[in-house]
Amino acid sequence: MPPQIQFLAIIVAQLAAGFVATSFVVGLSRTFIFLVAVPLATMLLTSQSKFQAKGGIVTITAATIASLAIVHTIRQHYAPTAFLGPFLGNDPGGYAIAAYGVFAIITVLAAGMVRLAFGWCAMRKFRWGVTAAVIAALFGLSMMARASVERSLADILASIVQIEKMPERESHLDQQLSVFLSQVGRLDEAEAINSWEISGPDGETVPDPVPTDQRLDLSQFDPLPWRTEMEAIANREQLIVIMEAHNAPAHRRWIEQLLPILHDAGFRDYAAEGLHESGTALAQRGHPVSTTGYYVSNPCFGNLLRKAIELEFRMHSYEPDYEGPEQRERGQAANLAKLLEEDPDLKLVVHCGFAHAEKQPNESGFKMMAAWLWEMTGIEPYCILQSWQGVLETDSRQLAELVGADREPVMLTMPENLTDWQFQKTKGSLDALVVHPAAKAGEHRFPYPDRKALRGSWEGPEWPVLIGAFRKGESEDAIALDQIMLRDGENEFSLAVPLGVDHEVRVFGLGGKIEKKPQLDVTK
Repeated sequence: MPPQIQFLAIIVAQLAAGFVATSFVVGLSRTFIFLVAVPLATMLLTSQSKFQAKGGIVTITAATIASLAIVHTIRQHYAPTAFLGPFLGNDPGGYAIAAYGVFAIITVLAAGMVRLAFGWCAMRKFRWGVTAAVIAALFGLSMMARASVERSLADILASIVQIEKMPERESHLDQQLSVFLSQVGRLDEAEAINSWEISGPDGETVPDPVPTDQRLDLSQFDPLPWRTEMEAIANREQLIVIMEAHNAPAHRRWIEQLLPILHDAGFRDYAAEGLHESGTALAQRGHPVSTTGYYVSNPCFGNLLRKAIELEFRMHSYEPDYEGPEQRERGQAANLAKLLEEDPDLKLVVHCGFAHAEKQPNESGFKMMAAWLWEMTGIEPYCILQSWQGVLETDSRQLAELVGADREPVMLTMPENLTDWQFQKTKGSLDALVVHPAAKAGEHRFPYPDRKALRGSWEGPEWPVLIGAFRKGESEDAIALDQIMLRDGENEFSLAVPLGVDHEVRVFGLGGKIEKKPQLDVTK
């Protein structure tokens, strides 16, 4: 068979096998099936006698590279989850090239070994054994990769245990621990960690504020019902920037509740700093998965994205490649400005972390993303701060009590003369403050009317465990609807599940998924 025909035959076989084998699964399962199907098809085809021509390995290599180039083109321009599922998100750069290179090496090695076994006289009597061994190795590699998905939740538990055992921790480990605890429903514990070390524009550490016993005066605040206020803001503004603390899931729950109000006011575009895959791929899949973004592993972020998908928002990631703080701020703003340049009438909500929402330079003249975005587009953003209650945030805790934020958040025009560092902003940097209730021990979510409580108990014998409610019909790597970690000896738990959503409960321990199910209270 001429090399040109071999080349085309291999490409057709690889694409056909990859497409057919992955058409019946979703999520990262496609990645694992693809990892087996393509090398297997290549092995079977090239082991035939017609393919025992000189230079066959070169033909296999060239055809495999061409096939992966076609796969990449299809994923980039037509079907972002084709063949490989959400693997790599929308990364167009070095990671994608490296990953495709690994796929190519595995395929060429597998096909080359089988071809050698069939073509080399000394190995022909072992050819079926070699073939079986290669097939077994491919399936083993795929199962190992698949197990890593099931271990992602177990790894969060293991990370919490490991960090908590350290007698002394650097601030970045406290930050990680605080985020991990917030992801597994231990919100009061996450807030109790003074984890967010603040750095100035030159990298210097800003000292922690000194706690104060001064009582706030309620008369200086004008509490507003947030739904009514946000309806007016959404109808009036074109560009809204909302800040979150990465260890405060209540911030994401509030944005989820806000999205329908924004949608009714004409907003159709949602951009998130925490989104690390293509919004198109996310929408086509219909739910977030573990590779959608680092912070998306928190169920509240996952539910926020589900709401955005339900309302048919166009979702955008905007984090740039950067080498320093200023390059990052400008790069974020430039990526967002492109959206408004392409559609000058577009109404855009931006979901960012911490100080990126400040639209005025700080005392040193350093500009954050919102300030650069205003400068680049000429559109003044309406910038919203959300409060959180760390161990040093005394004013924030008082505010929650004073304005009656005991069940739902309360909105204020941006107050002045508050001492917590989260409020130490250049005048005019932020327009409004959303005051959230402080987390309470034993309560890991804030009850909105579109949720119901799923209560139950865990009788062991293993602790700690992570118990989660997962939406039926979503892929195995989907983000939970809600989840809670139970420490040693803890039995009772409660999960917040959206009304009308079919779900199932799964349990994870330090070793991975646990088949034993908890006892559920079906009477409440």
